[in-house]
Amino acid sequence: RPPLDEYHLCGGMAAPPTLVVFDFDWSLINQDSDRWVIRQLHEEYLEQLFAHVGSAEYRGWTAAMDQAMAALHARGSTRAHLAHALASIPIYAEVVEAIEWAASLEHVTLRIISDANLFFIETFLETSGLRQHFSKIVSNPFRFEGERLRVIPYHSHSCQRCPSNLCKGEVMRGWLEEEAFERVLYIGDGRNDLCPSVSLPPASLILARHGYRLHQLLLEPLLAEASADGTAADAEAGEGDGGGCGVPAPFQ
Repeated sequence: RPPLDEYHLCGGMAAPPTLVVFDFDWSLINQDSDRWVIRQLHEEYLEQLFAHVGSAEYRGWTAAMDQAMAALHARGSTRAHLAHALASIPIYAEVVEAIEWAASLEHVTLRIISDANLFFIETFLETSGLRQHFSKIVSNPFRFEGERLRVIPYHSHSCQRCPSNLCKGEVMRGWLEEEAFERVLYIGDGRNDLCPSVSLPPASLILARHGYRLHQLLLEPLLAEASADGTAADAEAGEGDGGGCGVPAPFQ
């Protein structure tokens, strides 16, 4: 279970107000929801999707996914077809157990920040019986034009770390300014999870999926430092200068 009960992971003190934030793809669920839906409904379109991502016409992943939804609609896919595909996304039973347990603790608030889209996330959570546990979900909004799903960028921003449609760090900083959370547990996997990870209060914990990009980015400063004194193995294992909390010192 996550370190959310009556004691700090690293201090033995009574637990403070804690915010638990999940990324969605490869963090809360054990898949990439965008690719999963396309694979279920129009697998041969995946190659075209990757070509669209790099084109000036589509300006990144969110615009390319909007085009992908147009392609699915043209093949006859409806809102019901999308929902059926989303219901089959795999999720670890242990993640479901952890969410339900964390939601039962009075001092814990659960939220989601994701670069997927609200229709995918809300539909999956409703189908899985988990929606009621999350107080806020931030992702790219959507609308339906008939049976065709439109995916819309969440906002514009000037952050150089994040994709143009969503800065997760800006969202995280806004939450921490609005409410008195003393620590955050952030669960993520990708490059765009770095920005919110470096915006956390000192007592926080980053739960990065092992071997994925966020994990690699968090280890880089530790490995660079450890290579000077021969302790790279300990750093790669999550030990060293994280104070026993699993968070590299530069991100504490």
